[in-house]
Amino acid sequence: MKPGFSSWLSSNKGFTGAAAKDVACRLRRASSFCDFDWEASADSNVFSLGRSENFQSLTVSVKSQLRRSVKLYGEFLKS
Repeated sequence: MKPGFSSWLSSNKGFTGAAAKDVACRLRRASSFCDFDWEASADSNVFSLGRSENFQSLTVSVKSQLRRSVKLYGEFLKS
C-alpha cells in the first residue's frame, strides 16, 4: 500500500482518522486473499477477490467492507 492512503481518505472522503485506519486495515486483509493488479480496474480486483475461497467464507458485512476498501484504494491510485 502506498503511503498517504489514510490521509487521502481523511481529506478527500471525509473519513475520521480511525475510520481511515480501519479501511487501510481492511485493504491489507483483502490483499491477503489474492494478489491484486492495481493497474487493472477496481471492478476487476473486486471480481478477483470474490473468487477467493477464504473471502467467500466471510460474512456479508465483512465482504462488503473489504470490497469497499479495494474500490477506495483503486480510486486513490487514480487520483
